[in-house]
Amino acid sequence: MDGQVTETERTGSCAANAECILVHGKTTVGDGFVSLDCVEHSCKCSIDSIAQQAESRTLTFELATPCTSSSEALKMMVEHCMEGMTVHGRQ
Repeated sequence: MDGQVTETERTGSCAANAECILVHGKTTVGDGFVSLDCVEHSCKCSIDSIAQQAESRTLTFELATPCTSSSEALKMMVEHCMEGMTVHGRQ
């Protein structure tokens, strides 16, 4: 190197998912699956209900900096995908 500083853009992807079941073996309203997939700056949340009147929702959001780890993905899944949901056992 000749003393030049080069700037590189951070790239990456991450994913997380959760099975959200209140009581195993008994389907209750709100039970379902939540997943987060991020590629570069774009993220997509999928929320799939397993109750009798199944409902699926998808939402998207953009990141200023790409997600590159599972811990980042889990944090974003809770903050963005599960916003407004009751999360038992979370402190």
